[in-house]
Amino acid sequence: VIDEFIRLAGSFKEFDTKIFGIMEAIYDKSKNEEVLKSICSMLISANKLDYRYHRFYRDAVDKSLKFIGLNECFVKSMNFSRYDLIPQSVLMYLNYKNTLSEKELAYLYANVIYNKAHHMKVYHEYCTTMQDFMENMIIKGKVSDDLTVLYDEFLDPETVSPLYASKLINIIFRRKLVCFNKGVRAVIVTHQELEEVQRVPIVNGEAYVEILSNTASIIFEDGEGNRYAGSIPYRLERIVDEKAYMKICCQHSPRDYRVLLHNYEALGDFTYKRA
Repeated sequence: VIDEFIRLAGSFKEFDTKIFGIMEAIYDKSKNEEVLKSICSMLISANKLDYRYHRFYRDAVDKSLKFIGLNECFVKSMNFSRYDLIPQSVLMYLNYKNTLSEKELAYLYANVIYNKAHHMKVYHEYCTTMQDFMENMIIKGKVSDDLTVLYDEFLDPETVSPLYASKLINIIFRRKLVCFNKGVRAVIVTHQELEEVQRVPIVNGEAYVEILSNTASIIFEDGEGNRYAGSIPYRLERIVDEKAYMKICCQHSPRDYRVLLHNYEALGDFTYKRA
């Protein structure tokens, strides 16, 4: 009866929650490989990528089952808030061919770096690809927790390429703002010297903002539009040390307003100290 049900379940073209629930119960009890094959076929066809499905993709990889898209689904369904070890077979395949998004690639590469002690050979095989990806993200001005791992690993003032040197200014003043007050929905950043106002949504207690000078003002906004200054605790984390890259930015982006503002503030500090 179970074999017949498995065969019929595999014939459905659309994902059925009830049928999946029965298949899940059968697999949890039997750990039958044919049931796992049917489950993975259902999940991959329906593009099910929630973390609750990851255990099936992991079991399939552990059993060396072959499905088109299995390795991508393995990564896409992982918990991106931590760097669980990815099997070497998955890493080797994805270094050769993958359809991952930029966000997913950033997580994959950060994971490889974090776990390089377990996969040193794979890490070295990934290095060129990861550095190329990092350069592309700098050019696009992208920042995230995962990209910070890449920047820490590969970005060095002594080896900055002219291909992206002029774009470094887009990330060096970025800060990760962390605020665990559940009532706030956005952060607003202003500078005395600039008309521009940054308003950035706070997601899971985090937001990335640009802090250009000591005059930066940080205000929080709740869901009803009320604003708060000075009463809500937060912290700022650097992506990179901007001082280490300012000489490069002055050479390659001398007219950028952020460089000019930094130099103006530095001149003010110098004048004040000399006085």
